[in-house]
Amino acid sequence: MSTHEIDVCSETVNSVVIGWEKAFGSFWAHVYLAGDGSGFPCPSLEIGGDFREVKDPTIVIDFVRPYAHVPEDLAAILTADAETEGICDLPAILGIQEGASTAYDLDEADIPF
Repeated sequence: MSTHEIDVCSETVNSVVIGWEKAFGSFWAHVYLAGDGSGFPCPSLEIGGDFREVKDPTIVIDFVRPYAHVPEDLAAILTADAETEGICDLPAILGIQEGASTAYDLDEADIPF
């Protein structure tokens, strides 16, 4: 997972963190606002916390832009992070598996051998 803390643009914002999460295959961002009562480590605002939620770094950059001074090269840095770290295959495999819809009764099952 890559993590980049970027400079905030107001005293109403405590912290802005952005990066790439290999396990989710997603870019992500957390915004921690001052005085919102959420308490650390819970972000006030977040994006990218699910499997393959954000595949384009400009989406998370636009998300944090009202709260932080975004470096010119941040999209390139995040893209390089994603290319370097890659994607974990296990969540993708789990994402396509479906659970059994009903329980099996082996007493009534045909045994193929």
